[in-house]
Amino acid sequence: MTTVTHRLRAVAAVLVIAASATLGIASPTSAATHVTRTVIRGPLIQAQADVLDGCIEQHLYVQAMQDSTGQPLVLVLDSRVDVCGGNGGSFAEGTAVPTLLQVHPSLSSAHLVASVPLLTPDGRSAGTVELDLTFTGTGATTRTHFRQSVTDPTGGTTYTFTDRSTSRSATATGEPDVAFGFAAIGILKQGEVVRTRT
Repeated sequence: MTTVTHRLRAVAAVLVIAASATLGIASPTSAATHVTRTVIRGPLIQAQADVLDGCIEQHLYVQAMQDSTGQPLVLVLDSRVDVCGGNGGSFAEGTAVPTLLQVHPSLSSAHLVASVPLLTPDGRSAGTVELDLTFTGTGATTRTHFRQSVTDPTGGTTYTFTDRSTSRSATATGEPDVAFGFAAIGILKQGEVVRTRT
C-alpha cells in the first residue's frame, strides 16, 4: 500500500473524528460537572480505488456516513501522483450531501448516489465527481464491542468512548467506472461522553 493511500485514509479518519467532536451536545448534570455527549448512528460506506494510467497513479477514496445530527455526508479524496517523476501530481477533496445513502440492515448491499464538487488545497475548482455506486457484501460481518475511559493527568476531565458498530467487506461497482480494490459497508453505533469537573 502506498504512502499516499495511507495518507488518504488518515485524512478521512481525521475529518470524521473532527466532525463528530464538533457536533456534541452539552448539558450540565450538576453544578460541578459539565457533560458533552456525541452519538453517531447510521450507515457507513467506504471505497478506494488505486489506478495507474501511464505515469499518473490515482488514489480515489469515498466515504459516506451520517453525522451526530443524522445528516448524511459524503467525502471524496482524489490524489494523483506522477510516478515518472514529472509534475503531473495533484490533490483535491470535496464533501456533499448525497442524493441517496442506503445500507441494508443485514449488510448484504448498499447504494450511494452523490454529486461531489472537488477543490484543490488553494481553493480552485477541480471538477465534480459523480457517484452512483452499488455495494455487495462479500465477507463475514464483523461486530465491534469496545469501551474505553481515559482521564486526563489533572483529573478534571474523563473521556469515555463506546463502539458497537458492525461492518462487512464488499465489492463496489458503478460510477465512476474504476476498479475499487477496497470497499466496505457498515452500521455505525458510536458514542463519546466527556465529563469535566469544575
